[in-house]
Amino acid sequence: MSNVVYLLIVVGLSALGMLLLWAKNRDPISPGSSVDQFQDKMQALAPPDHATKELSSDSSVSGDSRSNRRD
Repeated sequence: MSNVVYLLIVVGLSALGMLLLWAKNRDPISPGSSVDQFQDKMQALAPPDHATKELSSDSSVSGDSRSNRRD
């Protein structure tokens, strides 16, 4: 066998490996997957629940908020 055949075998196996890796790591294409990705990104950007509760309780209390706050 010539060297070209060995080279074609290696190139073919490499292409097959790259195709398998691409198929494994590609983004899902289901109808709801883009909505799920958007919700995941929005959740990552949202402040934690305890931070929003503190902000809403501080703004709703009239007067000195430090005297009414529990640590």
